Amino acid sequence: MALASLFAASTFRTAVYGSAVLVAALVVSGVTVFSTVRTTLDEDVRNQVESARAALIEVYAAEGRDTFLDHVRRIALRLGAWREAIVVYDTQGQRLAGNIAIPPPPEGWHEIDDPALTVAVSYPRILANVSVLGDFTVLSGRSLQTRDVTLRTLAYSVSGLALLVMITFIGIGIVLGSRAQRRLSSIGAALERVSLGDLSARVPVDFGIDATDKLAGQINNQLARLESLISLTRATSATLAHELRSPLARATLAIERAADAAESDRAKQALGEVEAELARIAAVFDSVLRIARIGSQPSLDSGHIEPAAFSPSWSRYSAPWRRNAA
Repeated sequence: MALASLFAASTFRTAVYGSAVLVAALVVSGVTVFSTVRTTLDEDVRNQVESARAALIEVYAAEGRDTFLDHVRRIALRLGAWREAIVVYDTQGQRLAGNIAIPPPPEGWHEIDDPALTVAVSYPRILANVSVLGDFTVLSGRSLQTRDVTLRTLAYSVSGLALLVMITFIGIGIVLGSRAQRRLSSIGAALERVSLGDLSARVPVDFGIDATDKLAGQINNQLARLESLISLTRATSATLAHELRSPLARATLAIERAADAAESDRAKQALGEVEAELARIAAVFDSVLRIARIGSQPSLDSGHIEPAAFSPSWSRYSAPWRRNAA
């Protein structure tokens, strides 16, 4: 029940809604940043591949066909350390030189995912450009490991930040909701004490800076005013009853003397009725004084009493009555 009240509190709901809005904003921003970073990294890798392809074209144009193949065979031995890939195919698709062994893809740009690439470039994915150079088909590529690791790290960071924000906001909501629930419970407890007759009960006020403290201060002001009014009413009632008892007693005594001195029965009857009414008024004044005395005393504590606790005493006191009845 306490958890249900906490989760239903407006403070907790506000924190949850705020965290949801902030997480949504982080997700949108993360997607935008992720897309921008991926485009930038793809352009960087593409430029590196274009530079390698341009260098191969210069060698082919300057040195000729055979020297070009020898150049490719020489550099293919050390391209793996640079995470680059190069393959030269003939017109039939047979590999003539290079550091990876895969079938020739069609012309254009490709993201190639092949476990065989791990041997040559230490990563199974490359961005490659396939083009025709004279009698050859040339594949120039570069590992996508740096791009993939960067994007994966960015995705994990955004997800972790969103999770941290949500947990933080929910924690703040739980703390603030628990505090508000305690304050409302203290208000309810104070009002319950007042309903039981303890007019001195007050609502605790912490710092007086939030709406709950202001409400508690207003309630305390009203309770103080209520206590003052009730105390004044009791005192006034007791004073009036006490002041009127003496004239009432003298009036009753005078009626009794008049009744004794009356000669006719009708007059005695009329004076007796007046005396009865004065007795009723005196009883009312006695009740007012009794209520005032009870109100001035501290309220008695109430509690639960088990009927079984009275069984021995009841049996002992009721034994004579039961014997007489038998």
